[in-house]
Amino acid sequence: MREDRLQKIAARHNLLLIEDAAEAHGAEISGRRVGSIGRAGTFSFYANKIITTGEGGMITTNDAGLARLMRRLRDHAFHPERHFWHEYVGFNYRMTNLQAAVGLAQTERMGAIVAARRRLRTWYDERLQSIPGLQLPTEARGYRSVFWMYACAALIAPLQSEAHDGSAHSVITLENPASLPPIV
Repeated sequence: MREDRLQKIAARHNLLLIEDAAEAHGAEISGRRVGSIGRAGTFSFYANKIITTGEGGMITTNDAGLARLMRRLRDHAFHPERHFWHEYVGFNYRMTNLQAAVGLAQTERMGAIVAARRRLRTWYDERLQSIPGLQLPTEARGYRSVFWMYACAALIAPLQSEAHDGSAHSVITLENPASLPPIV
């Protein structure tokens, strides 16, 4: 699979493979959860994401040293033995307990949330598949999307111009229809 090739390239060039999984909470590639494939994975908890705390995000890793460093950096990089001593520049990337509780409650329901989004994808597919010139989103073999966004490509009749190559299309994104119950 493509992710195996990326890992080999990263190893050959001594690079870290870091996944941008901002909108992919619960997505899978070859049966593996997105965010567990590289050395680290990053997720967004912004208000429009599948799991939200209103703002912020998380980083996943199975590298204990990297996890230790990230925990220090998010809390002002305080020295572990001398609290107000900084060995390097750190940040205040901590979330409040309330934000964490909101995120954890959603994480516990992530399977249901993703299933609802996949049902919504089917709902759109059933209603849009007969429209000529509309290319609906697909999933490649081995990939399981969470359909954070439903993006279609609309194939438009080519312009009659010598300067135009005849390959016109637009991307259309659809929000949840008001007639359906909200996905929470």
